[in-house]
Amino acid sequence: MAMVMASLAAASASQAPAHVTATSTVICAKPYDDMCVALAGALERIGRQVEILSPVGGRRSGQPGTTFSFVEEGRSTEHIAGHLAWVGADGVIGRGETLRCNVIDAPLNDTMLVGYADALVQHGKLPD
Repeated sequence: MAMVMASLAAASASQAPAHVTATSTVICAKPYDDMCVALAGALERIGRQVEILSPVGGRRSGQPGTTFSFVEEGRSTEHIAGHLAWVGADGVIGRGETLRCNVIDAPLNDTMLVGYADALVQHGKLPD
């Protein structure tokens, strides 16, 4: 599984950004934790400008851009499952599909989470 995730991350990193939009906000209960940083990086790799905020200081109403969060459905040292949720600048709410990453031979690490976050973004059908 680790090789699959690493390959996915490498393929994602090589994609050229389609366009740059207004700043996207990533809301994280613990800003700068491993999954939050991985998600912000995945959004940056597709050409978005990203700002990380906590739910308390979150985005002010009327700011341009999309607000994203990772909804964790389960996690252990060898497993993570969840989906992306977002609110577009136009107020439209969206949700990506649930993706799971299971590792048998090692605990989850930052490299695996980067690949997982890239997969969430690729399969999320995100708004512009």
